[in-house]
Amino acid sequence: MSAVLIEPCYVGETLVLPQGTTVRGRITSVDALPFGKRTRRLLSGDLTPPKSAQVTFDQFVLADGSVVPISTVSAVAVKGVRTATYAPNKPRPGVRQVLAGAVRPLTEPKKLQRLGRAAVKTLPYHPEFLERGVVFDTALLTELKTSIPVQPTNTERSAGTGLVHVRLLTPLNSSTASDNTAVQAVVLRPYYTADGTLRLPAGATLDGRVSNAAPSGKWRKHGTLGFEFRSASVPGTEAAPLSARVAGIEAMHPQSLSIDGEGDITAKNSVVGRILAVTSLVGPVTSSADPSLNKTVFSRAGQGRSFGLIGAGAAQASSSTATGFGFFGAAMKIYDAFLAHGAEIELPKNTPVLLRLSE
Repeated sequence: MSAVLIEPCYVGETLVLPQGTTVRGRITSVDALPFGKRTRRLLSGDLTPPKSAQVTFDQFVLADGSVVPISTVSAVAVKGVRTATYAPNKPRPGVRQVLAGAVRPLTEPKKLQRLGRAAVKTLPYHPEFLERGVVFDTALLTELKTSIPVQPTNTERSAGTGLVHVRLLTPLNSSTASDNTAVQAVVLRPYYTADGTLRLPAGATLDGRVSNAAPSGKWRKHGTLGFEFRSASVPGTEAAPLSARVAGIEAMHPQSLSIDGEGDITAKNSVVGRILAVTSLVGPVTSSADPSLNKTVFSRAGQGRSFGLIGAGAAQASSSTATGFGFFGAAMKIYDAFLAHGAEIELPKNTPVLLRLSE
């Protein structure tokens, strides 16, 4: 299998591997997930035991076609990655922008392949796929033996932007973290001041603390997590003071994430999702008011969609069966949208973070 680097690799201030470099690997093992993680899938009519594939990357393919062998830690694909960036003066998106974002998957490459796989996934039993666009986090076990001279571009230098690219070395979770918990991160790209002076080389270690942590609660109250960094150190030198807060995050989360001016990270409840949850009652309520058996296959399948194809098939038995499945599905949607326990903000080790540096 093939992948590409989504972050350039630096040693100090030398760019070793540019963003977009091809990486090759292979699937080394496939494991089944615990039964406890299948509840939601079972209720949606998906009886396929979920599996997790371990992938090991062993080659870099350079721009000139040459191959560099590497040794890496096996990695698991991460799906549902959410990206959030703090923008103090960013206007709210209009209806046209929201709709454009919703239909973007239909305009991306390999539409027919993705449509076919989506259709296959509606079956009660179906093969599992490593989807295009999933993210892997891995680490080199040995140093690169080959010198790869690459010149950094102006975009990669990004002098004076005030934004520092780092990865967390300390895993954090809003349910377990507390104020003043120590946090460490490593700089991914060298940071230069406005006059071109190197301020932070790649590999520099940042030390900080958790500034705000609150666990999730009932009624869809999501967890909150905020942290800041106070010093930076390079091997062989004394730690230098700095002030940096979170400006961007890339993490796996079921809801969209948001970042406020203090760098606190939280999740947003979808207004559209809540509206759709309430409107899902329209079908079964209308059906219960008209219990006539003279209904089309299509309408019964729509009312019994809570268990996927299994529910749609069972709904053909009678109008009352279809209505029952419809009420059950609507109840699940309303519970998820309004009543369920909120989600925690969980940032595992190596989570990419964008910091806003105060000069």
